[in-house]
Amino acid sequence: MKSARFVIRLAAHVVSAEARATVPSGYSGIPWRSSRQYASHPGGNVQYPHKIGMREIVGFGMNGKPDYIDSSTFPYPAIRFREITPDFKALKEKEKGSWKILTLNEKKCLYRISFCKTIAEIEAPTGEWKKVLGSTLLFLSMSIWFYMFIIFMIRDELPETFKYENQVAQLKRMLDLKMNPIDGISSKWDYEANTWKGKGSSSDKKDKKDSKSKEK
Repeated sequence: MKSARFVIRLAAHVVSAEARATVPSGYSGIPWRSSRQYASHPGGNVQYPHKIGMREIVGFGMNGKPDYIDSSTFPYPAIRFREITPDFKALKEKEKGSWKILTLNEKKCLYRISFCKTIAEIEAPTGEWKKVLGSTLLFLSMSIWFYMFIIFMIRDELPETFKYENQVAQLKRMLDLKMNPIDGISSKWDYEANTWKGKGSSSDKKDKKDSKSKEK
């Protein structure tokens, strides 16, 4: 099955090359450096740099632009992956004849001229999630260590007023001064029972008696 897809993909690229438009000889070639390169050619968009060299434009590709992209969705790029160098010219001439006389290595070489990867290589797992996970854990660990460094080495000790004993003393002083007696902290304190107002306090019992007398 894989060999059939291999041959079909290569044959389709060869057939599409019949209507190819080559880049003029005036353009200087630049070595291939990535899987996506652009070129300006007659009738094309002049904003792209001349980076496809003498590679053949053999089809429409993904978006009509002369670039090479490996994709199983669009398996036929607009240009060949490699330039036809003198080393490949003899093999390209042999390709025009019967494919029965081509060896397996020659067929593979012809495939690699037109394509960078096979469909199996394109769809193979890249393992990129490991890099993402590792980077995330690395930054998390760095953040935790930085936080611990700030807590133990840079941040000063908390003021004395943050201690429990001092907070209790401050609350007692506020009650002794009867601060906010209307609806503040002092209004919650029963000064007769010396406890917080609620069930069982003298003020609570007095309020219940007053409410019963009003009902009568």
